[in-house]
Amino acid sequence: MKFTKSMGAYEGFEKFLQRIYSFEKSDFKFGVDRFVPNGSVKNKVEDDRHFSHFIGDTVVFNLDQTQKKVIFEKYIEPLYRVAPQCFAEKLGEQTLHMTLHDLNATRVYDYDAMCSMFETEIQICELIEGLKTESQTINMVTTCAFNMVNTSMVLGLRPKTEEDYEKLMNLYCYIDAIKSLPYPLTPHITLAYFNRDSFDGEEMSKIEEVINQVNKDSLEIPLSTERLFYQKFTSMNSYFNILPFVKY
Repeated sequence: MKFTKSMGAYEGFEKFLQRIYSFEKSDFKFGVDRFVPNGSVKNKVEDDRHFSHFIGDTVVFNLDQTQKKVIFEKYIEPLYRVAPQCFAEKLGEQTLHMTLHDLNATRVYDYDAMCSMFETEIQICELIEGLKTESQTINMVTTCAFNMVNTSMVLGLRPKTEEDYEKLMNLYCYIDAIKSLPYPLTPHITLAYFNRDSFDGEEMSKIEEVINQVNKDSLEIPLSTERLFYQKFTSMNSYFNILPFVKY
C-alpha cells in the first residue's frame, strides 16, 4: 500500500502556536461556581473512581523514566495531595505518554469496533514498513497545565522550534491519512482524569492553587522516535506497546 501525507491537519507553526495559546493559559481558573465534568468521563471512569474497561488503539510517544518521574512528582502528586476526591484513581507512572494521534476507542466489544481496530492495525503495520522511520529527537517545551475540555488536567506541550514542529507534523499527517480526526493536534501529557461527580469552590480553589504554582516553571521534554509506538489500551491506565516505529 502506498501512503501519502494528509495535509488537512497541517496548520503551520505560527497558527499552531496561536491556537494552543488561545486556551492554554498559565493563570489557571475553572471560571465556574461549581465544576461539572464532561459527560464523556463516564465512559472512562466508574462511580468508585476506578477506571472503566475502555478499549482502543493509539500512537504515542512513551516518555523515558526520568521524564515520567519528574512529571509524576512535580504535577500529579500535588494534585492528589490536595484534592484526591476530585479525580479518578491515580495514573500509574508507567502510563505517562504524549499521544501523537488518537485512533479507535470503545466501551464495547462489538463487531464494527473490532473490525475497525483490526483494519487500523494492518494499515499502521504497512505504514511503519513503508516509512522505515529513522531515530530522531523532537524537542518539546511545556506550556502550562490546564483543564482539557472538562475531562482531565493535562500538561500542554509545544515543539521548541519550527523544525521540531515539522518533524512532529510529518509523522502526524502520515497517521492522519489512515484515520483522520475532526480536531487538530493539541500535544499534551494527561496528569489526572476528573471523577464523574461535580465539585465545589473550595476544592476548585485547592486545584487552582496547585496548578498556578506548577505553571511558574517550564520543562524541556525531548521526544524520541525510538519510543514512538502503536499501542492498544484496555483502560486509561493500561497501555500496551504493539508495534515500534523505529526498528533495529
